[in-house]
Amino acid sequence: MSLVSDLTDILPFLREQAESLMLDTCLIDRPGEPVTDPETGAVTPSHSLIHEGRCKVQQTLAQSSSPEAGGAVFTVQGSRLDVPVGVGPLETGDRVRIVTAASNPALTGNVYRIVETFEKSWQTAQRVRVEELT
Repeated sequence: MSLVSDLTDILPFLREQAESLMLDTCLIDRPGEPVTDPETGAVTPSHSLIHEGRCKVQQTLAQSSSPEAGGAVFTVQGSRLDVPVGVGPLETGDRVRIVTAASNPALTGNVYRIVETFEKSWQTAQRVRVEELT
């Protein structure tokens, strides 16, 4: 018996427990290169679907910032998104849209941008830092 073997044995159960708290659903997509319609000339953004499924959102700070870009002021709040281990790989810049929020319907429709990924050896969930885009 060793700590490593104990952790190896319990890790699947701990992941199940972490996922049991992921009652919300989200779409995570990755912005791609703009696509031009050859018939109309219309340019539209492209996106690759990375994940559609379970997630959990948790605000990390009660403070927000209000950066200005292009004459517009944005409110940015720091939050964390949890998704099951194995989703992705997730990258900085991926966009997250909350589709359903079981415990807090006010989260439904919120859009976030992944600003920082975080990995470790004994993960029970993937936890990434996100900023809400409003």
